[in-house]
Amino acid sequence: MKKYSIFLILILLLCLIGCSKKEQSHFEIGFDSKIPGDRTRSPFLTGVKSDKRVFDKNDVTMDFYFGYEDNYECPPDVWNDGQFKFICFATYFYVNGEVIKNHIGSFKDYKNIEGFHLIREYSKEELLTKDKEVIYYPNKIFLLPGKTEFNYYETLTIPSYLFDSYEDWETERYIYFGVFEVIQDLETGEYWFLHELGSYFSRYLKLKFEKKENNKIKILNGLNS
Repeated sequence: MKKYSIFLILILLLCLIGCSKKEQSHFEIGFDSKIPGDRTRSPFLTGVKSDKRVFDKNDVTMDFYFGYEDNYECPPDVWNDGQFKFICFATYFYVNGEVIKNHIGSFKDYKNIEGFHLIREYSKEELLTKDKEVIYYPNKIFLLPGKTEFNYYETLTIPSYLFDSYEDWETERYIYFGVFEVIQDLETGEYWFLHELGSYFSRYLKLKFEKKENNKIKILNGLNS
């Protein structure tokens, strides 16, 4: 009986070690969160999952989840005064560059912003579908995070040049992922993000990476706000 008990304990320990290793290699963020009450923030929620944490620098590929809150009201194609026009929804990878440092709000070309990598553009018909709606379930205990349920994700590779885009990176680098509403000022021709100057910094997916040897990149942690 004693030998049998020891055998069961050994099996339990092996299972715990295996689960611990799996937990260490798995990474996800954005699924346990508290939705801010400030409605001026971006209505788009994001998350990411990966079955590993160490990547080759040229193949940092993960599943990025995103979608819109269920009470989101899309901007009209042209505002009442006729000055601003809705162009598209756009997903980007971006780094903490001049746009963020200097709070730049308008761009001559939204497809070519310094420090931003345009992933894809979406029309209203492409993005505002039922499968891209995100449902948030608040926690019954106040101030504790709730659950965010995504229905849609895309498997994306972060461009390797973003990891080397600034000379000041010695070992660590932050990469952001965001969804933005792109609008155009018809008087000046400039483009804007509808939720800008803090909004796309306060509702973002921020991932922290560490540079390793042999051209490897390791994801350390993340922030979804």
